[in-house]
Amino acid sequence: MYSHRYCSPIWKRQGDYFVPKEWSKIRYPHRVRNIIDEIKNHLTDKDTPVFVRGSLIEEKNPHPKSDLDIIIFQHHHTQDVISPKIHQSFQRPVDINLFDANALEPRTILLPLIHLRSIQISGTTFVQHPIPINTQFWEPLWSCYAIGRLKNDIHAPPPRKVMELKQLIRAVGVLYLRHRGDFSRDIETCLGWLETYDKELGVYTRQIWSKRSSLEVLDVAPIRHWLLESWDDLESGL
Repeated sequence: MYSHRYCSPIWKRQGDYFVPKEWSKIRYPHRVRNIIDEIKNHLTDKDTPVFVRGSLIEEKNPHPKSDLDIIIFQHHHTQDVISPKIHQSFQRPVDINLFDANALEPRTILLPLIHLRSIQISGTTFVQHPIPINTQFWEPLWSCYAIGRLKNDIHAPPPRKVMELKQLIRAVGVLYLRHRGDFSRDIETCLGWLETYDKELGVYTRQIWSKRSSLEVLDVAPIRHWLLESWDDLESGL
């Protein structure tokens, strides 16, 4: 079913915990290893743990323009961990996220990605461990997707349009987790789950997603309202 991927888009779980993927069992091709080596060439701090995640390590044939996703786990700020020249080395966006353990408000939504869906490529050894499935997992995610703050019509140009559509569609994964116990951030998986809730809405949202690179104004009110109502029902115990 997932022959085009190195791993299932649905996060592995044992009981009430998500558990780390056993990435060491995957034999990546030279293409992937070369990209990782090029990223490492731009690291200026060899002690800070650095991770790669996303389509690079999950999909066998990701879109050539898909982001290179990097996470830096920093305990103290000493210097830039990655040279800014890295953005000139790849013909695709390089998305660098910093988790600062000592920040007043650490970006805790990055921790599950670090522990469960990332490969460490540099720095002192970081021990990945299971993550409990509870409100501390799904509440920050729902807040991050901020469905209530999105507009019913998306007017933004393609880069931001894609981001906002991803927020909407990935929010389906949070609802599905609370309803049925499985979780994914994968767009195709979340669209499929949406169709199990409401076939017509799922088909409509797929059509909207197919226009993510267009300049067309997209009406996302149906999916946005459904998400908000479904979340409210869960919170009120309905």
